[in-house]
Parts: sequence; C-alpha cells; structure tokens
Amino acid sequence: MSRLRAELTTILHAQEKPFVGFDEAERFVFSFMLRVPRGKSEDLGTRTTTATWAEIFNAVAEGIILNNDTEAALSWFVARRLAQRADDETPQWTGDPPFTRIKAKLFGLGLINFQREEDTTIPNFARSFHVWQLTERGQMQYGLLEWPATTMQAQGSGEPSTEASLD
Repeated sequence: MSRLRAELTTILHAQEKPFVGFDEAERFVFSFMLRVPRGKSEDLGTRTTTATWAEIFNAVAEGIILNNDTEAALSWFVARRLAQRADDETPQWTGDPPFTRIKAKLFGLGLINFQREEDTTIPNFARSFHVWQLTERGQMQYGLLEWPATTMQAQGSGEPSTEASLD
C-alpha cells in the first residue's frame, strides 16, 4: 500500500504545474511604524512593494505551516514577509483590503481552505474567526514552487518525490 501511495504521489507531481498566474506581480502598499523605547512608535510613512503570486502563496503556506493559521496572525505574518523592511519596522496593510484579495484568489485557485471556529473562552461572548488550511493541491504547489529543482529531479529519476504525502 505504501508503494502504491508513493507511485500515486509521483504521478500527481508529474502532472502538477505551477498554478495559473503564479508569476504575475501584485503591488502592495504598507505603512510602517518604527518601534522605539517605552512602547511608543514613530510613523515612517508608506512604501510600495511588489511580489509575485508564487511569493505571496509561499508566504501564506509558510505561515500556515508555522501555525499562524488564524486570519489575524496570518495577515500579520504575510505582511512582515512581503514588506521589505528593517527588523525594527512594523508593516501594516493599507488601501484596498489586500489580504481579503489574497484570500479570495488563493481560495479560488483551490490552494487554501478555511473553516470557521468559535472562541467561547469568555462567558456570554463568542468570537468567530477563520482558520486557514492548505488543501492537498496547495501542499503540492508549495512543494513545487518552494523546491522546484528537488521535485523535478525526483520526477526525472523515476524515484518517488518526497515533497508530498497522502498520509
């Protein structure tokens, strides 16, 4: 059974290509704050950065893998990855809700899924939020885009690829 799964994974990887539009660039505007002592911050203005959809997806996938899977935590994680910043700068999304656009596009491509969770730890108060997950296709795309040479070498050699598992 294990061999059959490995062969199926190899076949699926051989057919998998980067998602449509992976190399298209998207512009984002971030406002930046500089952290200074005593809990204060200094406004550093805004800067524009550009990232491809492959870079955006990889940032989202890494955030999910590193357990930043709630919408708020993931938004913060992705902003920090995409914004070209110094270590002491804190980026914030500005303008049209770009993280909503990212969510819609990656969901539409079948790369992510999310489920509604309820936080009921405070009596008489329920807060709902989305927990993001990579779909099986999203897991394959992450392997394909993050380690393309390894994936191609495994496919070309006839050896099963180790990037994805059906377990």
